[in-house]
Amino acid sequence: MTSVIFAPLVPAWLALPGAAAAILLLGFALMNRAPGALLRAAAFGLLALAILDPRLAEETREVRPDVAVIALDRSASQSVDGRGERTDAALAALRAALAKLGNVEVREIEAKDDEGGDRRGTEAEGTRLYSALERALAQVPRGRLGAAFALTDGQVHDAPDAAAAKSAATIVSGPVHVLLTGRTGERD
Repeated sequence: MTSVIFAPLVPAWLALPGAAAAILLLGFALMNRAPGALLRAAAFGLLALAILDPRLAEETREVRPDVAVIALDRSASQSVDGRGERTDAALAALRAALAKLGNVEVREIEAKDDEGGDRRGTEAEGTRLYSALERALAQVPRGRLGAAFALTDGQVHDAPDAAAAKSAATIVSGPVHVLLTGRTGERD
């Protein structure tokens, strides 16, 4: 696509009063049929065009696909009561739905149990789904993130507290969807 863009050599607050004065003087000269008024009008027009500095710009756009990040909970708690099978079924359905949309790049990451604590030295064990999702989102340009999906039984041990969640919300620049594989009232 080709278009004309203007890159004025002087700021508008300086150019506009000068243009207004030139138009008034030219109008006065043309009304009084002063000799050379048309030549002066042409010279002022060329000067104004030079100050506006018009340029032809050719723009080429490349369509980049949106990115959908899927975080899969593959912890031990997913082996209870067919949760793993439900997760696999939900993953297949989600892949199919995203494929129908077209122009969507799907990135998947698995979160497993953290045996032996995390890198900060805590001894808590459990599913590190939030950390896995955070690592995956760090690899996605903010403008391309379409959505994030978490397929989990809901037992996530590294979810941020309320204060940290407010600052963490700036990490995700798109919608986050959670698909729960557990059932109401069930216990591990």
